[in-house]
Amino acid sequence: MFFKILSDRSFIIAQNFLKEDEYAKDRYDAVRREYLKPLTGENIEIYDTLNKLAFINTSRKTDAHEFKTDIIKQIRQSKYLEFSQNDRQAVGIFFKDNQGDFVIIISAYDSYGKKNLNNLLNILLVCGLINLILVFLAGKFIAVQILKPFNKIIEDTHQINASNLHRRLKLNVGKDEIYELQCTVNLMLDRLENSFQQQKTFINNASHELKNPITAVLGQLEVSKSKFRSIDEYHDTIDIVYNEVNRLNNLITDLLNLAQYNFDETDMLLDDVNLEEIILNVISQIKKENQQSVIKLHFATMPESPEVLIIHGNSGLLFSAFYNIIYNACKYSDFKPVEVEISFSNKIIVIEISDYGIGIPPEDLLNVFEPFYRAENTRHTKGTGLGLSLAKRILNLHKASIAVKSKLNESTVFRIEFSI
Repeated sequence: MFFKILSDRSFIIAQNFLKEDEYAKDRYDAVRREYLKPLTGENIEIYDTLNKLAFINTSRKTDAHEFKTDIIKQIRQSKYLEFSQNDRQAVGIFFKDNQGDFVIIISAYDSYGKKNLNNLLNILLVCGLINLILVFLAGKFIAVQILKPFNKIIEDTHQINASNLHRRLKLNVGKDEIYELQCTVNLMLDRLENSFQQQKTFINNASHELKNPITAVLGQLEVSKSKFRSIDEYHDTIDIVYNEVNRLNNLITDLLNLAQYNFDETDMLLDDVNLEEIILNVISQIKKENQQSVIKLHFATMPESPEVLIIHGNSGLLFSAFYNIIYNACKYSDFKPVEVEISFSNKIIVIEISDYGIGIPPEDLLNVFEPFYRAENTRHTKGTGLGLSLAKRILNLHKASIAVKSKLNESTVFRIEFSI
């Protein structure tokens, strides 16, 4: 914009000065007063054909300035040139006259433009500061609104403890990320409540099971102590006490094993073990302990290589798991023949243990793997109710699954699957 003003003034100067064949400063001053608005530090210089300064008009002597020859030559070549020198803007034009070829250069300070720029800068600074404040306040408001549901979740979660684990977070109406978080927390609380309930049940059952043999032993000893008994009666008492103490010992052993097997897979000593060999060792051990046991092992589908039945696991734990399952099958079928079938397909080893005994009532099938749980039709048979729970934990540690199906008074089948 300021260059356009300088350009207009330069053409006016050329028209009014040079066409009259003289350099009339008074005439220029008259024209400028009448038609042109004065510029700050305005400086007019006219150079002749020899690039010598032929005319100069300046508002202040300190503004007088002779431009370099290369700038003058550049103006002659391009006919028109806009340029800046220090803090001054200048326009140069080439003007051909009957007295020669002239270069007119007019320069001045763009005080008005600088003032406008300073005003614009001040406006931008003020607007920027106001915008920053507005953005900060808006961001803080939005952050508070966004975090409000999270604060509610934190507040509600802090109010849930062991005495009120039944409480749950209230779910949002919209199924967004907050809703997903609330559902996740509620699922976690479901698992915690279930774990606490199982722990409480376990402690109650363990206390009850431990108390029964101790009560029986104390009762027998108090009866024997109350008066003199015969040797045979003392022998009978000793037998009863021995059996109860032996039962207590087995119970404590199972409890210790249950606690021991409640660990992570990384804590186990793992090696390559052959499932067929482990099952054969289990069958041999059960037959040694009870010679009337009849256990038949056979393959539904023969593996292409014996190495197919080798898995990475702990032989001692797997022996204990299979022992509990097969021994239970023998015990609860009154030592009728028990069948152990091994099959292999699609990289899955399947082991089925079948007996033809008392079976399991349908209402008890879901709970047979719970610690201390015993079906109603097994109350007359000695046991702690921990064997299947131990077996399931051990198999889970080996990434194996176990399922059971049964027909009351007909048969029971345990199906174990190892993925390889």
